[in-house]
Amino acid sequence: MKHIRVVVGKIPRILRAIIEGAITLQSDMELIASGGADLSATARRSHADVVIVAEEMYEGDPAHRQVLVDNPQLKLFVVTDDGRAAHMLEFRRLPVADVSPQGLVEAIRDAVGTGARPQAE
Repeated sequence: MKHIRVVVGKIPRILRAIIEGAITLQSDMELIASGGADLSATARRSHADVVIVAEEMYEGDPAHRQVLVDNPQLKLFVVTDDGRAAHMLEFRRLPVADVSPQGLVEAIRDAVGTGARPQAE
């Protein structure tokens, strides 16, 4: 079984302890780094699947956004500083099979969720 490799970034100490404790109790997860300075390099070097950061740190440090650009395969979880909510960010690179003009406009519709062609006037 493949372990989910998790890096925990800068998060308030008490919240980090709770998150780390929850991760280490999981048989399919491995905590590979915590609280490090260069999150993007740590994620890349460790082949992380998931990075968890605090919202305050994410919003205040552009380097945290760079994590997804440098490591497009991973999922970034941003946890509110009070630990009551979180959201997941990901960088998705999806191939477009048909790059003809018509294929491209269809891919754009699919990407934004409309999927339907407008009615001819």
